[in-house]
Amino acid sequence: MADRRNALKLALYGACAPLFAMRAAPALAKSAPAGLFRPPMSPLCYTRALHRELGRGAHIEVSRAFSVRFSSEAAGFRLDGSQISAEVDMPPSLESLARIERERREDGIFPMQLDNAGAIIGGPDYRADEAIGRAIGVVEQKLATGNFDGADQQVISGMLQAAHRQSESLVATLPVDLFAPRQRATHDSRSVNLPGGSTGRIEVSFEAQVDPETGVLQSAQRRIVTRIGDSARATVESWSLAPLSA
Repeated sequence: MADRRNALKLALYGACAPLFAMRAAPALAKSAPAGLFRPPMSPLCYTRALHRELGRGAHIEVSRAFSVRFSSEAAGFRLDGSQISAEVDMPPSLESLARIERERREDGIFPMQLDNAGAIIGGPDYRADEAIGRAIGVVEQKLATGNFDGADQQVISGMLQAAHRQSESLVATLPVDLFAPRQRATHDSRSVNLPGGSTGRIEVSFEAQVDPETGVLQSAQRRIVTRIGDSARATVESWSLAPLSA
């Protein structure tokens, strides 16, 4: 019973992991000095991908591509963009959720405001849209009809609600220095309190490559490992910025 409950917690805690990981991100980013940042003003392709382990070999993969463009402003830079594609890979049992993700657009994260050093300082007041709410409802309904006891359902419900509440700001889940990484590699590890009274551990590592001539992001990856007892799950987020192909 305990092993099964830990597995459930890990799977659902993974949905919150990027948000928990961002709690220390602003301080970590500001601890390193700002460097060169001269973004090109030509159209670029920005990609954002997520790979999340579900256990027993199952996983979720979501990748989105955006056409973006930097422009100069008095306080720094503005980044405008629109989604041009979305690819989703989920187990057949999550097809309803996968369909919603394929149809959902993330244009609402733009425009972003960046300071002169390339740090994200603002953006739209994005809130979880109806599609995310429907997705959570689908999962809750599936859990309600599944073979779980009351305690399991309470844990699951708490995790889903926590994920919903903490996903109010999509931009806030991005590293503040994503487009101009101040540190090429970082690692952080800390204990966290989980819904249901349990304690887990989260380990976050971040690696980035930048264009040496402009200081602008080329690619970056954030790996988040959540641990409860002897079990662990990984969530990997990756980003890239490159010239937009004609």
